[in-house]
Amino acid sequence: MDNGIEFTKHALERIAERGASCEFIGNAVKGGVKAVGYPSPKDPDIRILTAKDDEGKYWTVIYSGNMVITVRRAHKSEEKRYDETFR
Repeated sequence: MDNGIEFTKHALERIAERGASCEFIGNAVKGGVKAVGYPSPKDPDIRILTAKDDEGKYWTVIYSGNMVITVRRAHKSEEKRYDETFR
Protein backbone atom coordinates (compact mmCIF):
# COMPACT_ATOMS: atom_id res chain seq x y z
CA MET A 1 0.00 0.00 0.00
CA ASP A 2 1.37 3.43 -0.81
CA ASN A 3 0.78 4.88 2.68
CA GLY A 4 3.49 2.64 4.14
CA ILE A 5 1.11 0.22 5.85
CA GLU A 6 1.61 -3.50 5.25
CA PHE A 7 -0.88 -6.30 5.82
CA THR A 8 -0.31 -9.91 6.77
CA LYS A 9 -2.01 -12.50 4.58
CA HIS A 10 -4.31 -13.20 7.52
CA ALA A 11 -5.27 -9.50 7.78
CA LEU A 12 -6.03 -9.30 4.05
CA GLU A 13 -8.21 -12.40 4.30
CA ARG A 14 -10.13 -10.97 7.28
CA ILE A 15 -10.57 -7.59 5.54
CA ALA A 16 -12.01 -9.26 2.43
CA GLU A 17 -14.16 -11.66 4.44
CA ARG A 18 -15.60 -8.96 6.70
CA GLY A 19 -16.09 -6.21 4.13
CA ALA A 20 -13.61 -3.68 5.47
CA SER A 21 -11.44 -1.44 3.29
CA CYS A 22 -7.64 -1.64 3.23
CA GLU A 23 -7.59 2.11 2.64
CA PHE A 24 -9.72 2.80 5.73
CA ILE A 25 -7.73 0.39 7.91
CA GLY A 26 -4.42 1.86 6.71
CA ASN A 27 -5.64 5.39 7.38
CA ALA A 28 -6.75 4.38 10.87
CA VAL A 29 -3.30 2.97 11.67
CA LYS A 30 -1.61 6.10 10.27
CA GLY A 31 -3.85 8.40 12.34
CA GLY A 32 -5.89 9.69 9.40
CA VAL A 33 -9.26 8.84 10.95
CA LYS A 34 -10.58 9.13 14.50
CA ALA A 35 -9.57 6.06 16.48
CA VAL A 36 -9.08 4.95 20.05
CA GLY A 37 -5.80 3.13 20.47
CA TYR A 38 -4.02 1.39 23.30
CA PRO A 39 -1.23 -1.16 23.80
CA SER A 40 -2.08 -4.85 23.92
CA PRO A 41 -2.22 -6.11 27.50
CA LYS A 42 -0.36 -9.23 26.33
CA ASP A 43 2.45 -7.66 24.29
CA PRO A 44 3.63 -4.02 24.52
CA ASP A 45 4.86 -4.11 20.90
CA ILE A 46 1.34 -4.77 19.64
CA ARG A 47 -1.28 -2.03 19.51
CA ILE A 48 -5.03 -2.23 19.28
CA LEU A 49 -7.25 0.47 17.84
CA THR A 50 -10.95 0.89 17.21
CA ALA A 51 -12.27 3.18 14.48
CA LYS A 52 -15.68 3.87 12.94
CA ASP A 53 -16.11 3.95 9.16
CA ASP A 54 -18.44 6.16 7.09
CA GLU A 55 -21.11 3.44 7.16
CA GLY A 56 -21.16 3.49 10.96
CA LYS A 57 -19.35 0.15 11.34
CA TYR A 58 -16.81 -0.14 14.13
CA TRP A 59 -13.56 -1.94 13.36
CA THR A 60 -10.81 -3.17 15.66
CA VAL A 61 -7.32 -3.40 14.21
CA ILE A 62 -4.43 -5.31 15.77
CA TYR A 63 -1.07 -4.09 14.50
CA SER A 64 2.61 -3.67 15.24
CA GLY A 65 4.52 -0.76 13.75
CA ASN A 66 3.31 -0.48 10.16
CA MET A 67 2.13 -4.13 9.94
CA VAL A 68 -1.58 -4.90 10.32
CA ILE A 69 -1.90 -8.34 11.90
CA THR A 70 -5.67 -8.76 11.88
CA VAL A 71 -8.96 -6.86 11.59
CA ARG A 72 -12.33 -7.66 13.10
CA ARG A 73 -15.62 -6.01 13.92
CA ALA A 74 -15.37 -4.26 17.27
CA HIS A 75 -16.85 -5.74 20.43
CA LYS A 76 -19.62 -3.75 22.16
CA SER A 77 -17.19 -2.62 24.87
CA GLU A 78 -14.84 -1.24 22.20
CA GLU A 79 -17.71 0.57 20.47
CA LYS A 80 -18.66 2.11 23.83
CA ARG A 81 -15.07 3.24 24.49
CA TYR A 82 -14.95 4.85 21.02
CA ASP A 83 -18.30 6.61 21.49
CA GLU A 84 -17.36 7.90 24.94
CA THR A 85 -14.07 9.25 23.58
CA PHE A 86 -15.66 11.09 20.62
CA ARG A 87 -18.93 12.40 22.07
